[in-house]
This record gives sequence, C-alpha cells and structure tokens, in this order.
Amino acid sequence: MDRSASCELFGLTAGWQRSNRGVVADGGSVHADDDRILCHCLRVTYGEVSAAIAAHGCRTVRGVMKKTMAGGGCTACHRRIRQLLAEAERRQAAERSVVEPATS
Repeated sequence: MDRSASCELFGLTAGWQRSNRGVVADGGSVHADDDRILCHCLRVTYGEVSAAIAAHGCRTVRGVMKKTMAGGGCTACHRRIRQLLAEAERRQAAERSVVEPATS
C-alpha cells in the first residue's frame, strides 16, 4: 500500500509528502537517510522521524506525528517513536553537560 492510500485509509491528508530527506540527525545513530520503516501504516521511516526530531525540536509523539504523520494510524509505532525521542533527549543533555573552558 502506498502512502496516499494509507493516508486515505486513516483519514489523513492524502497530499502529505515526505520531507527532510538527506538531513542527518546530529550525533545520532539514526540518520535521515535510514530507510527502515518505523510506521508501517503510513510508511514513515526512522530517518524521517529522526530528522523531524533534530530539525523541528519535536519532544513528544504528538509533535512527531504533526511533522511526519508517523503514529497517526494504529499507534503500534508509538513505542519506537518514544525511543527515538529519549535518545535525542539524552544526546541533548550530554551536550548541555559539557562545560566549555573559561576564557580570560
């Protein structure tokens, strides 16, 4: 089933198109060119979700859903989306904890 058929099935905007191709998530193990399917209902990839988290600062499943449509079908992928969100939060926390040397 292609994406537009999936969108119709779940009553979502049929004109929705993939975005963020080629954007690499900062420091993550999942990159925007990762074509493994995360959301099978709407055929959204791990890469698309990872890119949305990095580029748009998504912090919730709902935020990811608004940017990518992932999770808008049966909701079975919500756990995987939460895992990507947690990984992004851990990376951001690690970056914030790095103290830069003082300049004089």
